[in-house]
Amino acid sequence: MDAGVVKLGVQFTLFVAMLFLLLSAQQDPLQQAVRILPMSETAREHTAASFSEALRGVFQSALKLAVFHAVFTWLTFRAFSIQLVYVSTVASAVCSILPLVQVWMVAIPAAVQLLVQVTPRFSSRTSLQQSLHMDTC
Repeated sequence: MDAGVVKLGVQFTLFVAMLFLLLSAQQDPLQQAVRILPMSETAREHTAASFSEALRGVFQSALKLAVFHAVFTWLTFRAFSIQLVYVSTVASAVCSILPLVQVWMVAIPAAVQLLVQVTPRFSSRTSLQQSLHMDTC
C-alpha cells in the first residue's frame, strides 16, 4: 500500500474523530481548555474571548479561501471552455476547506481535456509526416 494512501486515511480518521468529539461535547471545548490554565477568572475570560476571536478569524479566512478557489476555478474553466465546470468548482471549494486532497488535483481532468483538444489526431503515419513537413527518403 502506498504511504500517501495510509496518510490520507489517518488524516481523514483523525479529522472525523475530532469533529465528532467537538460537536458532541456538552460544554464549549474552548472553555474547558482555558479552565486548566493557572490564571485568575478575569484573565481566563479575556483569554477565552481572544481565542474565540482568533478561531473565528481562522474560519473566516478558510471560507474566503474556499470562495476564491471556487470563483477562480469557475472563471478559468469557463474561459477555456472546459466541461464539468460546476463539478470542478464545487470540488475546488471543498478541497480548500477539507485538505484531504491537494487543490491542484481538481485541474487534472481539465488539463487532460485541454491536451486531448489541442493534440491533433492522425489517421496514419503519412499524415503525421505531412503535418510535420518531413520528407522521406
